[in-house]
Amino acid sequence: MRYWSVFFLLASNYVFSQSIITGKITDRQRAAVSNINVTLHLPNTSAILAFGITDKQGNYAITYKSAADLLEISAFGFGYAKQQKSIQNKTQDVGFVLSEQNIALKEVIVKEKPITRNGDTLSYAVSAFKNQSDRSIGDLIKRLPGLEVDANGRISYQGKPINKYYIEGLDLLSGRYNLANENLPVDAVTHVEVLENHQPIRVLDSLVFSENAALNIRLKNKVTATGTARLGAGVAPALWDANVTPMVFGKSQQLIASYQSNNLGNNVAKQIKVLTIDDVLNPFENDDSKKNWVRIVPLATPSFSDTRWLDNQIHLGSLNFLQKLPKGYELKANLSYLHDNQRQIGGTRTINYTPQDTITFDETKRNNYLFEAIDASLILEKNDKGGYLKNQLSFKGQWDKETGLLQLNNSPISQQATSPYFSLTNSLKDIFKFKNRAITFQSFINFQHSPQSLRVVPGPFAGLLNNKMAFDLLRQTTTTRSFFTHNKVSFNQNIGKFSLAPQIGFQVEKQSLGSQMQRFSANELPTTIGNDYANQLEWLKVNAYLKLQTQYQKDKWRLTLNTPVNHYFFRVGDEPLKQQQNLNRLTFEPKFNVRYDLNPFWALSSSIDKKNTFGEIENLFYGYLLKNYRTLERRNAPLLDNVSWGTSFNIRYRNPLTSVFGYAIYTTRTTNNNLIYGTRIAAQGASEGFALPTFNKSYTQSVILQVGKFFSALKTQVSLDYQSTFSEQQQIINGTTVPVKNQNNSFGVKVNGKIAKWADFDYKFKRFGFENQVNNRESRPASQQIHELNLSFYPSKSTFVGLKNEYYTNNFTSSRSQNIFSDFMIRYTFRKHKIDIETNWNNIWNTSQLSFISANAFSVIESNYQLRPVQVVQKIRFSF
Repeated sequence: MRYWSVFFLLASNYVFSQSIITGKITDRQRAAVSNINVTLHLPNTSAILAFGITDKQGNYAITYKSAADLLEISAFGFGYAKQQKSIQNKTQDVGFVLSEQNIALKEVIVKEKPITRNGDTLSYAVSAFKNQSDRSIGDLIKRLPGLEVDANGRISYQGKPINKYYIEGLDLLSGRYNLANENLPVDAVTHVEVLENHQPIRVLDSLVFSENAALNIRLKNKVTATGTARLGAGVAPALWDANVTPMVFGKSQQLIASYQSNNLGNNVAKQIKVLTIDDVLNPFENDDSKKNWVRIVPLATPSFSDTRWLDNQIHLGSLNFLQKLPKGYELKANLSYLHDNQRQIGGTRTINYTPQDTITFDETKRNNYLFEAIDASLILEKNDKGGYLKNQLSFKGQWDKETGLLQLNNSPISQQATSPYFSLTNSLKDIFKFKNRAITFQSFINFQHSPQSLRVVPGPFAGLLNNKMAFDLLRQTTTTRSFFTHNKVSFNQNIGKFSLAPQIGFQVEKQSLGSQMQRFSANELPTTIGNDYANQLEWLKVNAYLKLQTQYQKDKWRLTLNTPVNHYFFRVGDEPLKQQQNLNRLTFEPKFNVRYDLNPFWALSSSIDKKNTFGEIENLFYGYLLKNYRTLERRNAPLLDNVSWGTSFNIRYRNPLTSVFGYAIYTTRTTNNNLIYGTRIAAQGASEGFALPTFNKSYTQSVILQVGKFFSALKTQVSLDYQSTFSEQQQIINGTTVPVKNQNNSFGVKVNGKIAKWADFDYKFKRFGFENQVNNRESRPASQQIHELNLSFYPSKSTFVGLKNEYYTNNFTSSRSQNIFSDFMIRYTFRKHKIDIETNWNNIWNTSQLSFISANAFSVIESNYQLRPVQVVQKIRFSF
């Protein structure tokens, strides 16, 4: 309740008692003057209350709130003399007639503003934020106020992921923008632009507004041939690092090609992951990523850097080409190949909190992975004010293999898993204008096939699978095939301040799951275990819908109402197990969103929605399936049929004049569930999962806060962030139905800036906390703190010396630990030839172990990793 109070207090503080100043600015010939800055401030102060910029007609509007009787308003712009007036604090019209002013330059140094704003575009000057140590544009973007970059390279603006990443206005990489971000030389870039409220489809620009932002990279030259080449070698053990990434950006062609290979723990596979979605609010395509039905038990992915723990041998090739064609068409080809061997060595302690007691077991793991993948797509696209056409043909192939040797409470277990995967997709979107309407036709077709297998030695679950008699090996095989299509027709039309978008469409999803278990013992033929341990599942889902999206936009208000009516039909059956069920549902799932821009700085938004969620094939199978050596599941229950209500409240602030950005997000969701999930946990950690048809409720809420400021004079940025998530649900644990509560929170501080002309620093602090409660019995809180301090020194314009330090403190449920890391780097640059000679000394103290904690509904998992040893690497880098 306290979050609601804070929200409404802030809202009322800014909504009530506001005044609006409007006006027009002309020159002495009465011609309108655009791009003139208009600022409002208190008398005899420089603190800006609000500001505006004139449009093409010379008009401006400023909304503000102040208790002062008198205010001062100023108008100024390049080439015009500044004017200032004293005004009463009330809604009024204030015009200016500006005089041109000649500016005589006499040995002056013109410093570009770090951040400028023009309409919905924020422009960050690279020269204002660049450090001597920066090499790629991604190094700089991580420090820009208002932007965040997560561990996978996904860029967010004001807490929301960007929807496009352009280079000179062209989308070459189709969402795989980390390849450019990590390899495009920062010296080739002049500005990084944030396009707020970006509608990527131009024909819909005035019909459908967007709250998402895009990023655009501005280059120094109209035709740019650039890129990166790097070669490195080292010892402890034999190490290598290679990267050749040429790039060409012209008016009609763009090209990025890359070959990268290393065994330094640098996971370059992240560079070819798709990080954007064309339509975040209304996703049209299904998830074509691979579903892992069987796996070896991994070590949980830690929060610290890959280069600390990842033991890899990776090869990555990528080719991306864009060619402009006549009549506004573009042809894009994206091709990538990945071959990645990884090894994980470490151990885990899993603590399960049950209603009766606590079950703890220890595992020592030595896992090897082979990830091999091909991803290819061919795109034909046209995007202009007259219409839009995009057809994308894509193929994905994966040949993944996993092997694992572990000790479970000192008992050895061997695991092997294979999971090939193939996907073929075609996506078409065509928008054309008819009179004053935009008519849209969309079609999506996807085929998938994935045969998977898991072998475990010795055979697990002997009590269930072999009358309590030990056996040598258990093999679980699964085969899935799926067909999915989604087709719809819609049109968009403006009627006054309203935009209407009725839609009609349908989805068909047909899947099959086949599985069986085989038991192997010495001197015996393989035995196929009975029907209860096999599946021949057929799944059919049909969804037909009518939807009306209504948008209203006036002045500072933006309202969106989605009113979809859906008819769902499910038919699920397994003939050998004599199981079948059908489900028909007619649902109404409305969503309402409102946004109000208080002034150029503040924006408030809120939403409420209702969702019906139905099960997927992975939530319903009638025969037992071995997921890993210690998890056996059967979901012999009715189809998942949940109804939930969600709300969200957002406050966002951005002020490019003072370089302050911040946001607060509060979300809740209450769900009525028709199934309750249960787990039976044995003393050795083996678990059996199931579901029962019992009505229950679950609840989640989250709070996210972030604020940051860039101090231009000091070239220093400070930011704070906080996140808290709470969830409550009912579960059956070892035969007892109990409430399960989880509380996760994190707090972070980032400070980076200049110490002197010859030195800068980057400090980060993060604290994570976890707490579980099962049947009102609280676990001991667990926490982890991470301190990072990077120091950079520049003895000369050609020399860079870096010292990276990390300090970890862990306060786990069963143990406490501390770890420290240091890395040293020295780089000399031949500036004329753009060549770097670099020496890296990593893990100076040869720290060998590091721990990490993760949690789920009723378990806390403490993972201990064997780290990469001390290593020395010599590199040479070229920038084209």
